[in-house]
Amino acid sequence: MKITLDALRILDAIDRNGSFGAAATELHKVRTALTYTINKLEQDLDVVLFDRTGHRAVLTQAGELLLNQGRHLLESAIALEQRVTHFGEGWEPKLRIAFDDTVNGERLMKMSAQFFAECKYTELDIRSEILMGTWDALEKNQVDLAIGVSQIAPSSPHFASQILGTLKFVFAVSPNHPLASAPEPLSSETIAKYQAVIVADTGPQETSINYGILTGQKTFRVSRVKEKVLAQIAGIGVGNIPTTYIEEALKSGLLISKQVQKTNRHAYLSTAWRVDKQDGKAMQWLINYLKKHGAELL
Repeated sequence: MKITLDALRILDAIDRNGSFGAAATELHKVRTALTYTINKLEQDLDVVLFDRTGHRAVLTQAGELLLNQGRHLLESAIALEQRVTHFGEGWEPKLRIAFDDTVNGERLMKMSAQFFAECKYTELDIRSEILMGTWDALEKNQVDLAIGVSQIAPSSPHFASQILGTLKFVFAVSPNHPLASAPEPLSSETIAKYQAVIVADTGPQETSINYGILTGQKTFRVSRVKEKVLAQIAGIGVGNIPTTYIEEALKSGLLISKQVQKTNRHAYLSTAWRVDKQDGKAMQWLINYLKKHGAELL
Protein backbone atom coordinates (compact mmCIF):
# COMPACT_ATOMS: atom_id res chain seq x y z
CA MET A 1 0.00 0.00 0.00
CA LYS A 2 1.42 3.36 -1.04
CA ILE A 3 -0.44 5.46 1.54
CA THR A 4 0.51 4.69 5.15
CA LEU A 5 -0.94 5.98 8.40
CA ASP A 6 2.47 7.46 9.25
CA ALA A 7 2.47 9.43 6.00
CA LEU A 8 -1.04 10.71 6.68
CA ARG A 9 -0.03 11.70 10.22
CA ILE A 10 2.91 13.67 8.82
CA LEU A 11 0.73 15.28 6.15
CA ASP A 12 -1.77 16.34 8.80
CA ALA A 13 0.93 17.79 11.09
CA ILE A 14 2.51 19.82 8.27
CA ASP A 15 -0.86 21.28 7.26
CA ARG A 16 -1.78 22.24 10.83
CA ASN A 17 1.62 23.70 11.71
CA GLY A 18 2.29 25.39 8.35
CA SER A 19 5.84 24.10 7.94
CA PHE A 20 7.92 20.94 7.86
CA GLY A 21 10.06 22.17 10.74
CA ALA A 22 7.17 22.86 13.11
CA ALA A 23 5.56 19.53 12.22
CA ALA A 24 8.85 17.73 12.91
CA THR A 25 8.97 19.32 16.37
CA GLU A 26 5.41 18.21 17.15
CA LEU A 27 6.03 14.65 15.96
CA HIS A 28 9.47 14.43 17.63
CA LYS A 29 11.11 13.63 14.30
CA VAL A 30 13.90 15.24 12.31
CA ARG A 31 12.82 17.43 9.42
CA THR A 32 14.63 15.27 6.86
CA ALA A 33 12.49 12.27 7.86
CA LEU A 34 9.31 14.22 7.11
CA THR A 35 10.68 15.51 3.82
CA TYR A 36 11.69 12.00 2.76
CA THR A 37 8.25 10.56 3.62
CA ILE A 38 6.33 13.26 1.73
CA ASN A 39 8.67 13.14 -1.28
CA LYS A 40 8.32 9.36 -1.48
CA LEU A 41 4.53 9.61 -1.20
CA GLU A 42 4.44 12.17 -4.01
CA GLN A 43 6.61 9.91 -6.18
CA ASP A 44 4.52 6.81 -5.43
CA LEU A 45 1.24 8.62 -6.20
CA ASP A 46 2.74 10.71 -9.02
CA VAL A 47 1.23 13.93 -7.62
CA VAL A 48 2.42 17.12 -5.91
CA LEU A 49 0.97 17.39 -2.42
CA PHE A 50 2.48 20.71 -1.27
CA ASP A 51 3.12 24.05 -2.96
CA ARG A 52 6.59 24.87 -1.66
CA THR A 53 7.07 28.23 -3.41
CA GLY A 54 6.08 30.34 -0.37
CA HIS A 55 7.22 30.53 3.24
CA ARG A 56 4.35 28.31 4.36
CA ALA A 57 3.72 24.77 3.17
CA VAL A 58 0.37 24.91 1.36
CA LEU A 59 -1.55 21.87 0.20
CA THR A 60 -2.34 21.48 -3.48
CA GLN A 61 -5.80 20.29 -4.53
CA ALA A 62 -4.48 16.75 -4.63
CA GLY A 63 -3.01 17.21 -1.16
CA GLU A 64 -6.29 18.56 0.21
CA LEU A 65 -8.19 15.61 -1.23
CA LEU A 66 -5.76 13.12 0.29
CA LEU A 67 -5.71 14.84 3.68
CA ASN A 68 -9.48 15.29 3.95
CA GLN A 69 -10.06 11.60 3.32
CA GLY A 70 -6.95 10.60 5.23
CA ARG A 71 -8.07 12.35 8.42
CA HIS A 72 -11.08 10.03 8.58
CA LEU A 73 -8.68 7.08 8.44
CA LEU A 74 -6.49 8.60 11.14
CA GLU A 75 -9.47 9.19 13.42
CA SER A 76 -10.67 5.63 12.86
CA ALA A 77 -7.20 4.24 13.55
CA ILE A 78 -6.90 6.25 16.77
CA ALA A 79 -10.37 5.13 17.90
CA LEU A 80 -9.47 1.51 17.11
CA GLU A 81 -6.25 1.75 19.12
CA GLN A 82 -8.17 3.18 22.06
CA ARG A 83 -10.85 0.49 21.89
CA VAL A 84 -8.27 -2.29 21.72
CA THR A 85 -6.41 -0.79 24.70
CA HIS A 86 -9.74 -0.43 26.50
CA PHE A 87 -10.51 -4.10 25.82
CA GLY A 88 -7.08 -5.13 27.05
CA GLU A 89 -7.78 -3.34 30.33
CA GLY A 90 -10.86 -5.49 30.91
CA TRP A 91 -13.62 -3.44 29.29
CA GLU A 92 -16.00 -5.37 27.03
CA PRO A 93 -16.41 -4.29 23.38
CA LYS A 94 -20.20 -4.72 23.65
CA LEU A 95 -22.91 -5.64 26.14
CA ARG A 96 -26.47 -6.72 25.34
CA ILE A 97 -29.31 -5.72 27.66
CA ALA A 98 -32.97 -6.70 27.85
CA PHE A 99 -35.30 -4.64 30.01
CA ASP A 100 -38.89 -5.21 30.96
CA ASP A 101 -41.24 -2.69 29.37
CA THR A 102 -42.37 -1.57 32.82
CA VAL A 103 -38.90 -0.07 33.40
CA ASN A 104 -38.99 3.71 33.05
CA GLY A 105 -37.48 4.55 29.65
CA GLU A 106 -36.29 8.06 30.54
CA ARG A 107 -34.47 6.83 33.62
CA LEU A 108 -32.98 3.95 31.64
CA MET A 109 -31.56 6.47 29.15
CA LYS A 110 -30.16 8.50 32.06
CA MET A 111 -28.34 5.35 33.21
CA SER A 112 -27.10 4.77 29.65
CA ALA A 113 -25.76 8.33 29.40
CA GLN A 114 -23.80 7.89 32.63
CA PHE A 115 -22.56 4.52 31.38
CA PHE A 116 -21.13 6.01 28.17
CA ALA A 117 -19.46 8.80 30.15
CA GLU A 118 -17.54 6.15 32.09
CA CYS A 119 -17.30 3.33 29.53
CA LYS A 120 -16.41 5.31 26.41
CA TYR A 121 -15.63 2.41 24.09
CA THR A 122 -18.14 -0.24 25.15
CA GLU A 123 -21.21 -0.47 22.94
CA LEU A 124 -24.67 -1.21 24.32
CA ASP A 125 -27.45 -3.09 22.54
CA ILE A 126 -30.74 -2.57 24.39
CA ARG A 127 -34.06 -4.31 23.72
CA SER A 128 -37.47 -4.21 25.36
CA GLU A 129 -39.30 -7.36 26.46
CA ILE A 130 -42.46 -8.20 28.43
CA LEU A 131 -42.70 -10.41 31.53
CA MET A 132 -41.02 -13.80 30.86
CA GLY A 133 -39.56 -12.49 27.61
CA THR A 134 -36.94 -10.59 29.61
CA TRP A 135 -35.73 -13.72 31.39
CA ASP A 136 -36.06 -15.83 28.22
CA ALA A 137 -33.70 -13.50 26.32
CA LEU A 138 -31.08 -13.93 29.05
CA GLU A 139 -31.55 -17.69 29.34
CA LYS A 140 -31.14 -18.14 25.57
CA ASN A 141 -27.92 -16.05 25.59
CA GLN A 142 -29.50 -13.34 23.48
CA VAL A 143 -28.50 -10.75 26.09
CA ASP A 144 -25.91 -10.51 28.87
CA LEU A 145 -27.99 -8.57 31.40
CA ALA A 146 -31.73 -8.48 32.12
CA ILE A 147 -33.33 -5.57 33.97
CA GLY A 148 -36.74 -6.03 35.53
CA VAL A 149 -37.18 -9.82 35.57
CA SER A 150 -40.10 -11.00 37.70
CA GLN A 151 -39.14 -14.69 37.78
CA ILE A 152 -35.72 -16.31 37.46
CA ALA A 153 -34.22 -19.76 37.68
CA PRO A 154 -33.04 -19.76 41.33
CA SER A 155 -30.85 -22.86 41.13
CA SER A 156 -29.07 -22.18 37.85
CA PRO A 157 -25.27 -21.81 38.23
CA HIS A 158 -25.09 -19.83 34.99
CA PHE A 159 -26.92 -16.73 36.28
CA ALA A 160 -26.71 -14.35 39.20
CA SER A 161 -29.24 -11.77 40.33
CA GLN A 162 -29.96 -8.97 42.74
CA ILE A 163 -33.16 -7.21 43.77
CA LEU A 164 -33.98 -4.21 41.59
CA GLY A 165 -36.96 -2.88 43.52
CA THR A 166 -40.72 -2.90 43.90
CA LEU A 167 -42.93 -1.89 40.99
CA LYS A 168 -46.16 -0.27 42.16
CA PHE A 169 -49.40 -0.40 40.18
CA VAL A 170 -52.60 1.61 40.06
CA PHE A 171 -55.95 0.22 38.90
CA ALA A 172 -56.99 2.94 36.47
CA VAL A 173 -60.00 3.69 34.30
CA SER A 174 -61.08 6.45 31.97
CA PRO A 175 -63.41 9.01 33.58
CA ASN A 176 -65.92 8.03 30.87
CA HIS A 177 -65.77 4.32 31.71
CA PRO A 178 -68.71 2.80 33.66
CA LEU A 179 -66.36 1.78 36.49
CA ALA A 180 -65.36 5.42 37.05
CA SER A 181 -68.57 6.04 39.00
CA ALA A 182 -68.84 2.56 40.54
CA PRO A 183 -68.68 2.39 44.36
CA GLU A 184 -65.30 1.41 45.88
CA PRO A 185 -63.66 -0.90 46.56
CA LEU A 186 -64.41 -2.64 43.28
CA SER A 187 -65.03 -6.37 43.57
CA SER A 188 -63.52 -8.92 41.20
CA GLU A 189 -67.04 -9.79 40.03
CA THR A 190 -67.68 -6.16 39.05
CA ILE A 191 -64.35 -5.74 37.27
CA ALA A 192 -64.76 -9.02 35.36
CA LYS A 193 -67.79 -7.57 33.54
CA TYR A 194 -65.52 -5.19 31.64
CA GLN A 195 -62.72 -5.72 29.15
CA ALA A 196 -59.16 -5.83 30.51
CA VAL A 197 -56.23 -4.30 28.63
CA ILE A 198 -53.31 -6.76 28.76
CA VAL A 199 -49.69 -6.37 27.67
CA ALA A 200 -48.76 -9.60 25.87
CA ASP A 201 -45.88 -11.65 27.28
CA THR A 202 -42.96 -11.88 24.81
CA GLY A 203 -41.65 -15.10 26.36
CA PRO A 204 -42.36 -18.63 25.09
CA GLN A 205 -46.02 -19.61 25.12
CA GLU A 206 -45.42 -22.46 27.57
CA THR A 207 -43.98 -20.09 30.21
CA SER A 208 -45.95 -16.94 29.42
CA ILE A 209 -47.72 -15.10 32.23
CA ASN A 210 -51.05 -13.30 32.14
CA TYR A 211 -51.46 -10.90 35.05
CA GLY A 212 -54.72 -9.15 35.83
CA ILE A 213 -57.16 -11.37 33.92
CA LEU A 214 -60.21 -12.47 35.88
CA THR A 215 -62.30 -15.56 35.16
CA GLY A 216 -64.52 -14.98 32.14
CA GLN A 217 -63.09 -11.52 31.47
CA LYS A 218 -62.73 -10.35 27.88
CA THR A 219 -59.25 -9.05 26.98
CA PHE A 220 -57.67 -6.57 24.62
CA ARG A 221 -53.98 -7.39 24.12
CA VAL A 222 -51.36 -4.81 23.22
CA SER A 223 -47.59 -5.06 22.81
CA ARG A 224 -46.33 -2.26 25.10
CA VAL A 225 -47.27 -0.56 28.38
CA LYS A 226 -47.59 2.81 26.61
CA GLU A 227 -50.23 1.28 24.32
CA LYS A 228 -52.03 -0.09 27.39
CA VAL A 229 -52.12 3.40 28.90
CA LEU A 230 -53.52 4.88 25.68
CA ALA A 231 -56.13 2.12 25.45
CA GLN A 232 -57.33 2.74 28.99
CA ILE A 233 -57.41 6.50 28.46
CA ALA A 234 -59.60 5.81 25.42
CA GLY A 235 -61.94 3.76 27.63
CA ILE A 236 -61.29 0.52 25.74
CA GLY A 237 -60.66 -1.41 28.93
CA VAL A 238 -59.36 -1.40 32.49
CA GLY A 239 -56.45 -2.79 34.46
CA ASN A 240 -53.40 -2.18 36.63
CA ILE A 241 -50.74 0.18 35.25
CA PRO A 242 -47.28 1.00 36.71
CA THR A 243 -47.58 4.30 38.59
CA THR A 244 -44.63 5.91 36.82
CA TYR A 245 -46.43 5.57 33.49
CA ILE A 246 -49.59 7.42 34.48
CA GLU A 247 -48.61 10.10 36.99
CA GLU A 248 -49.42 12.89 34.51
CA ALA A 249 -52.58 11.16 33.26
CA LEU A 250 -53.86 10.92 36.84
CA LYS A 251 -53.02 14.56 37.56
CA SER A 252 -54.73 15.78 34.40
CA GLY A 253 -57.79 13.61 34.89
CA LEU A 254 -57.28 11.48 31.78
CA LEU A 255 -57.35 8.47 34.09
CA ILE A 256 -58.90 7.84 37.50
CA SER A 257 -57.42 5.61 40.18
CA LYS A 258 -59.88 3.16 41.70
CA GLN A 259 -59.63 1.10 44.89
CA VAL A 260 -60.23 -2.63 44.46
CA GLN A 261 -60.84 -5.53 46.83
CA LYS A 262 -58.42 -8.08 45.42
CA THR A 263 -55.54 -7.31 43.10
CA ASN A 264 -51.78 -7.45 42.87
CA ARG A 265 -50.78 -3.85 43.59
CA HIS A 266 -47.03 -4.39 43.36
CA ALA A 267 -44.37 -6.68 41.87
CA TYR A 268 -40.85 -7.48 43.02
CA LEU A 269 -38.39 -7.15 40.14
CA SER A 270 -34.74 -8.18 39.88
CA THR A 271 -31.70 -7.68 37.74
CA ALA A 272 -30.09 -10.86 36.41
CA TRP A 273 -26.94 -11.47 34.43
CA ARG A 274 -24.80 -14.23 32.97
CA VAL A 275 -22.06 -15.31 35.38
CA ASP A 276 -19.60 -15.81 32.52
CA LYS A 277 -19.89 -12.08 31.73
CA GLN A 278 -19.85 -10.63 35.25
CA ASP A 279 -16.08 -10.01 35.55
CA GLY A 280 -15.94 -7.41 32.78
CA LYS A 281 -15.50 -3.80 33.92
CA ALA A 282 -18.51 -2.53 31.96
CA MET A 283 -20.76 -5.24 33.41
CA GLN A 284 -19.48 -4.48 36.90
CA TRP A 285 -20.28 -0.81 36.36
CA LEU A 286 -23.86 -1.70 35.40
CA ILE A 287 -24.30 -4.13 38.30
CA ASN A 288 -23.03 -1.56 40.80
CA TYR A 289 -25.18 1.19 39.32
CA LEU A 290 -28.31 -0.96 39.47
CA LYS A 291 -27.49 -2.00 43.02
CA LYS A 292 -27.43 1.67 44.07
CA HIS A 293 -30.00 3.22 41.74
CA GLY A 294 -32.03 0.30 40.35
CA ALA A 295 -35.19 1.23 42.25
CA GLU A 296 -35.17 4.60 40.47
CA LEU A 297 -35.85 2.82 37.16
CA LEU A 298 -39.25 1.61 38.39
